[in-house]
Amino acid sequence: MERIREAASANTLGDSSITDAIDRPVASLAFTPLCTSNHVTWTIRMEALIVVKDLWDAVDGEDTGLRAAGHPKIMKAKALLLAGVEDIHRAVLEELDSARKVWKHLEAVLADSSAHASSTCVSSS
Repeated sequence: MERIREAASANTLGDSSITDAIDRPVASLAFTPLCTSNHVTWTIRMEALIVVKDLWDAVDGEDTGLRAAGHPKIMKAKALLLAGVEDIHRAVLEELDSARKVWKHLEAVLADSSAHASSTCVSSS
C-alpha cells in the first residue's frame, strides 16, 4: 500500500485522482443498511445485488463446490452482506464463516425482531 501511495504522490501531471482513489472506500451500497424497519426491501435489494454480482450460489448453498470456507465467492458474498448491515451487528456476523450462515442468521433475527420491536433506520446520506 505504501508503494502505491509513493507512486501516486510522484505523479508529475498533478492528477490527484490516483491518491483520491486510494483514500476512498472501495465499495458502498446505494441503499440504507439493514434494520428491522426496512428488512423486507433490504432483503430484496441485497439479494438482487448478490445475484447481479454472480454470488448467489455462495448464499443459497446449493453449489457443493462452494462449501470450503474461504472460497473467494463465499468471501465476496459475505463482505457484501456485512457492508449492508449497521455497525452494531457486524461483530456477531463476522464470526460466521460463510455467506449462507450470515444470511440465515439475519433471516432468523429479523423474523424474531420484526414481531417484537419497531426500529428506525439511520440513513447514511
